[in-house]
Amino acid sequence: MQEMVEYYKEDDALIARQFVWMSIMLRRAETIPPQKRQRIQERLRMFERLWDEDPEIQRIKAEAEAKGMAIGVAEGEARGKAKGMALGEVKGEAKGMALGVARGKAEGEAKAIEVSQELVVLVVGTRFPTLAPLVREKVGNIRQPEQLGILARQIATAPDEATARWAIGTFAA
Repeated sequence: MQEMVEYYKEDDALIARQFVWMSIMLRRAETIPPQKRQRIQERLRMFERLWDEDPEIQRIKAEAEAKGMAIGVAEGEARGKAKGMALGEVKGEAKGMALGVARGKAEGEAKAIEVSQELVVLVVGTRFPTLAPLVREKVGNIRQPEQLGILARQIATAPDEATARWAIGTFAA
């Protein structure tokens, strides 16, 4: 891992993806003893910040927020124009735009939460298919994208289904 960090030192996104793939392959490898697998997983967890900083994850969140903002601004402008004429129209447009921006931000945040929830369900469904119904039920209660990201990482690095079930129960309580 250290050699990879040194080799890819200029590209954090690439090293993050490499470590995600390494983590997935490690969990599926049956020839590595559990103690050694555990030590490797602990070392991989040291690089979790790379996942949070990954451009693809940031792009998904930014797209969701931008889409929500655009919808909110458009609705705000439409409402603002409909509110009045002359000075009333200007005042209405300003208020409508403010409401639109606020609504756009809220919709963007809601979309980010939805994308994060889908990510958790995808990770669980991939790693532990029998837990998919449970996580679909529980993940709707989590409204902070940061918590959903932590949960996704915990499940992605969980050594077994019991640990993943515990993580889901802990976060969704």
